[in-house]
Amino acid sequence: GYQSRVLNEPLRVFEVLEAFKPDLLILDIYMPDCSGIELAKAIRQCCCHNIMPILFLTTGTDIDQELCALGSGGDEFIRKTDPDCYLLEKLSYRLRRLEQIRTLHQQLKTAQQRSERLRKSQSDFLTYVVHELKAPLNLILGFSELLQMDGGLHAEQQDMVKEVVKAGHTQLAMIEELAEQVQLATGRFALNSESLDILPLLNRAAANAAMLGLETGIGVHARFAPQPGVCVRADRRRLEQILANLLSNAIKYNKPSGQVWIDMQQRANNMLRISVTDTGIGIAPEDAEIVFEAFERLNAAQLGIDGLGIGLSICSQLLKLMNGRIGLDSQLGNGSTFWIELPLSLE
Repeated sequence: GYQSRVLNEPLRVFEVLEAFKPDLLILDIYMPDCSGIELAKAIRQCCCHNIMPILFLTTGTDIDQELCALGSGGDEFIRKTDPDCYLLEKLSYRLRRLEQIRTLHQQLKTAQQRSERLRKSQSDFLTYVVHELKAPLNLILGFSELLQMDGGLHAEQQDMVKEVVKAGHTQLAMIEELAEQVQLATGRFALNSESLDILPLLNRAAANAAMLGLETGIGVHARFAPQPGVCVRADRRRLEQILANLLSNAIKYNKPSGQVWIDMQQRANNMLRISVTDTGIGIAPEDAEIVFEAFERLNAAQLGIDGLGIGLSICSQLLKLMNGRIGLDSQLGNGSTFWIELPLSLE
């Protein structure tokens, strides 16, 4: 029931493979001009034949030879003294497995294509949402800020307008995050990399975080020693954004009257590590990777914490563009340490 082709000139194998396109190949160990083992190695170097089963036939009983044949890319070793039914059963099994593999490959290819279409649709949708939300929100903020300057409002009205403006700026920041996520996902993002003295940036980030912590009773402490002249290669504005995001998260996800510490350490691989440690709720080990995925908020919604869950994803993607990286050390219920590493500038 199988279509077959017999080739007595092994060196023409690629010509025949291209013309006949077999699902399975049977090789003798000893053949004219070359060995089956050498031929199998050559065939396996061609990616278009990497899943085609290769069966070896031999009359020998040399175990080392069998191992060598299997190591060359063979799938099965059959002796010529075995009954025909044994060979046919081996063929049938290998072809069934091949069909299963092809089906799985096709399913994977279809899923990848669907994922790519969904990713593009998501980017297009977010681009539309950002554009459509920004214009009316800027209008609301503009009129609200004009109301703030109106001297005719009494104290209660001033407070109400202040809350409108505050909420508007919070919403605008979320929209800007969405815009950045779209730019990063579509590759439309440029960085201005330069050599930066890290100490002023860390001091400013710590001071801003300390002011934010005062509102919620969270203490923010810098534990790094003054080390003038420590420079990294990074985009200044984006690095400030990353530090602000990490410190803001450390405050938001902290426990009442909790603490936050900022550390700095030079690594042996010409990298500078900056760590933000908190006494917060912590993260389970199984969630340590997905926390950097876009729109992943874990249990933030149940805790009543605002946000879209894209801050850490943006940080991770920005750091990759700056040849850096981000990581996490945490225990559920015992706080977290988020760290980033950036290349030291040798200029």
